Amino acid sequence: VRANDFDNDGFVDLFVGGRTPFAEYPLPENSYLLKNVGGILTDVTNAYCPELSKIGMITDATWADIDNDGLDDLVVAGEFMPVTIFKNEKSELTKLQETGLDNLKGWWESIVENDFDNDGDIDLIVGNLGANNSFQPTQEKPVTILSKDFDNNGKIDPVMFAYLKDDFNDQTYKSFPVHFWGDLSGQSPIFRSKFNYYREYAKATQSDLFVPEELEGALELTANHDKTSYFENTGDGKFKYRQLPLQAQVAPINRIITTDYDGDSNADLLMIGNNYGNEVFIGRYDAFNGGLLKGNGKGGFDFINTINSGFKVTGDAKDMVTVKNANGGNAFIIVTQNQGRISVFQQN
Repeated sequence: VRANDFDNDGFVDLFVGGRTPFAEYPLPENSYLLKNVGGILTDVTNAYCPELSKIGMITDATWADIDNDGLDDLVVAGEFMPVTIFKNEKSELTKLQETGLDNLKGWWESIVENDFDNDGDIDLIVGNLGANNSFQPTQEKPVTILSKDFDNNGKIDPVMFAYLKDDFNDQTYKSFPVHFWGDLSGQSPIFRSKFNYYREYAKATQSDLFVPEELEGALELTANHDKTSYFENTGDGKFKYRQLPLQAQVAPINRIITTDYDGDSNADLLMIGNNYGNEVFIGRYDAFNGGLLKGNGKGGFDFINTINSGFKVTGDAKDMVTVKNANGGNAFIIVTQNQGRISVFQQN
C-alpha cells in the first residue's frame, strides 16, 4: 500500500498492489487506485487507469516525480514483469512505453527512488533475485512459467522452465522443466501419465511436456533479468541500466532504503535480503548479510563491508524502515526478519 495525493486535491489517496490469489500462483491479483473522496476511499481504478488492475504480481511500488512536472508518477515492480511507470496526468495515469525498462523482466522485490547522480531528476534502484541462482536467465534464455488448470480439477498448475545444456559436452541449450519429476508428478496425475521413467523425464523439454492443444489458454510469463539494478533517468521518460557491485547480487534484495552514512550529501543505500521460503529443489537463498553501498554522487556505488559499516543482517530479512528519534538524535533503522528477531541500528 502506497499513499499519495495523486490528483492534488489535498486529500491523501492510495495505491494498493495485488500479488496473487491464494493457491493460484502465478495469476495476478487485482491492484487498485483508491481516491479519497471526503474521507471515504473510492475505487477509481477503471476511471483513472484500467490497465493497472491486472498489471502483474506486484511486490513493491513508489510514487515519484519521474519527469519533473510537479506530479508524482506511479512506479510498480513485481515478479515475472518489468518495472513499469504510470505517468500522472492528474485526471488519469498513463503507462509509459519504451522506457528502457520494458524488456527487463525480473523477480523484482523492492524499489527506492532518489537523485543518485545529482543531475536533478529521479533515478531508481530496484531489488531483484540476484545472480546467485541456478537459472541464469538472459534475453536469449529466459525462465518461463506456464500455468493453467491442465487436469481440469479446479486448481492452477504452474510449471517452470529454464534453459540448460542439452549435453555436458555440448553448448546447445534447451528449455527444460526445473521441477524434480517427483514434485511435478505429485502435483497432478496428468504429468505422471506422460512418462514412465526418470530417464525419460530427464530428457524432456518444454515441447515434450505439453502438446500445443494443452497450452491453449495457458498463461505464459517470462523472466530474463535477475540482477538488482540501478536505472539512471536520462530524461524524456527513458532509463539506462547500470550495474551495481557484485556483493549486491548474491541473494534476493527484499528492501532498500537511502541514507547518508558519511555525511557527504550523496545518497547511500542500505539493503537487506535472502529468501528461506523456496521449494526444496531450489533451496533457500541465504548468502546475503545485509549491505551498505556508498554512493559517489555520480551514480556509482561501492560496497562497504560489515566490519566497517557495522550493518549486518543475517537470516530471512523482509522489511526495513527509518524511524525518527524523538530526542533529536540520529534516526533508528529497524529491520524485521521472518521467524527472527527485530534488529535496530543507529548511526554513530
